[in-house]
Amino acid sequence: MALGTIGAIGGGGLGWVTAGVEGLVIGVLLGAVAAALAAWAVQGQERESADRNSQLDAEIGVDGGDIGAPNLEHIPSRSHQPSRESSGVGGPAGSSPASGPFLKPPS
Repeated sequence: MALGTIGAIGGGGLGWVTAGVEGLVIGVLLGAVAAALAAWAVQGQERESADRNSQLDAEIGVDGGDIGAPNLEHIPSRSHQPSRESSGVGGPAGSSPASGPFLKPPS
């Protein structure tokens, strides 16, 4: 509705400047029609995008799936303790951070 009004005002203004009163009437009509068609196209595109997003959500498990489910099966620990990586202690043995080993500060 608002877009049609804006189109009608714009078309009417252009018509008034170029052809007077007759241009105003024709400009209002053509501006409103053009704006209504543009609004219809945008709504169709938004509807298609929403449908596609809901399909993707269903595929990856966001809606009705098991994404983030607490009952997933994990490999059991042999020592019944969390790994160094998951407890935040460090990475695999012998590895260093991506930026390299930490240097000792100068004394």
